[in-house]
This record gives sequence, C-alpha cells and structure tokens, in this order.
Amino acid sequence: MTPGRSWPMLALWNIVLMCCAQAHPHVDFPKHDTISAVQGLISRTMGSQYLSQIDLEVLPTQEGGNDVASFDWHNGRLRVSGSSASAMGFALHKYLKDLVHTQADWDNHALNLPFVLPIVQAPVHIQKGTKFTYYLNVVTTSYSFWTWGWTQWEKHIDWMVLNGINMPLAFTGQEKIWLETFKKYNVSTSSMQHFFAGAAFQAWGRMGNIRDSWGPYGPIPLEFIEDQYQLQLRILARMQEFGMVPALPAFAGHVPEELVKLFPHATVRQSSQWGGFPEQFTCVYM
Repeated sequence: MTPGRSWPMLALWNIVLMCCAQAHPHVDFPKHDTISAVQGLISRTMGSQYLSQIDLEVLPTQEGGNDVASFDWHNGRLRVSGSSASAMGFALHKYLKDLVHTQADWDNHALNLPFVLPIVQAPVHIQKGTKFTYYLNVVTTSYSFWTWGWTQWEKHIDWMVLNGINMPLAFTGQEKIWLETFKKYNVSTSSMQHFFAGAAFQAWGRMGNIRDSWGPYGPIPLEFIEDQYQLQLRILARMQEFGMVPALPAFAGHVPEELVKLFPHATVRQSSQWGGFPEQFTCVYM
C-alpha cells in the first residue's frame, strides 16, 4: 500500500484517536447558568406561575465532582438546591413525586399540580454516587426518535433533567458530518446516500451491520439529512444549557464502497452477511 493511497484511511483513523483522547475520564461539565436553565425547565414543565413559589440555590459539588441536591421549605417557599441544573431537576422531580404525587413521563409533562405547592416538613438531601449518569442506547435512539422534531426533543431533554441525567447520547444528524467528510475524499453524494441506512434503522447502518435504504422510495433524502443536522444543533445547544456532556458519535470503521474504488491499494475487508440479508444490503467495507 503506497503512502498516497493509504493517507485517507489514516486520516479517518486519526478521527478515531482524537475522539478516544477526548474520552479521557477527567471530563469537565460545560459552564452553564444553572438558575436560568432550571427556571426555563419549571416554566415548560410546571408553568411559569410556579416560579414565584420556588427558590433556587446553587450548591458546590462533592469532592470528585459528584452532584448534590436538596429541597426544603424556606421563608414560605419551596427551596430547591443543587450543584448543577440536572441535580436541581432531579431534586424538583423527587419533590413532585414524593409530596405532590405526580411525575413527568417520557412523552409529556401532564403534571397534576395544586394551585399552591405543599409544604416540605423536613429537608431532603441527595448525594449522587457517580459523576456521570448516562442515558440511551444507539438502537432506541434510531427506531424510536427518528421522526421526532424539536417539540418532542425539547420535552425529552427536560425529562432527562428531571431524572438527573447529565450524559445523554446525542446521535442525531451525524450523516451530515459523514457526507461532508467523505466528500473531501471525492466520494459522490449519490454514493453516500446508498451508504447510509434508511431513516428508521440508521443505528444498524451506523454500526456497520447494513447499508442502503432498503425501501421502495429510493435512498435517504438529502433534505432529511440536513433537517436532522439542524435538529442536532438545537439538541446540543439545549444540553449545553443544562450543563450536560453529550455522548457524541465517532468513526465506526466502515466506509462507502466508492471510497474503496477510489483507493484500490488500501487494505479493506468486507463484513459477513449480517442477519442473512442480501449482500447488497450488508457486507460493508471496513
């Protein structure tokens, strides 16, 4: 394999190494306006009329960076304290579940709330046992969320905060990045559209199990790829607003067929027929 032929493959592997370096365990959470973020959470989930009944207070984290939170009754108001937005959100949700007997579910925030919030008789303190609370897997994200727009995602990110999640998977929109990346190596747009799996089962394409859309309506539309990318930008901005560390995708090791033809001296292998499906839809190049 000549240096000129192998360089694109090495460049792609550099992406992998950079991502691994960034996955060092000493990860810092992004700086965020905790009070403002939780006020927005309260307004969206409970209603802005409850802001006047709730005081918010920022606490320092435990040694090692683990979150702490609490809620109590102070000067005639509910006081929710926490070392991060997700810690405060978890404490608020615990108050709603334990004292108001209502909770936000996955799909909506149909909370059954009294006009006046009930008094907390004794302070409740929460200490987190780990620094990170991870959420989601790549398959659920693919087949459950692919039709979602910002309305559903905004509600779901709020639900994450109410459950103390601070490291959610953020897999949406990555096809735009791969499209632009492989374009630099002269891979055509049409080839990339056949490289990507269909919208409802992108997880298996992203993992290198399958390729192409499998559907009767042709390859995945470029408009869908762009819309998902723009949606991801909003998702990441809101996660950062809450001080989360999103788990982003990296290079999985498989490449479009056209790249193999463009660099014939590169060392490439084809995978086996995953699940017994036809070769044209599996047997990806790695």
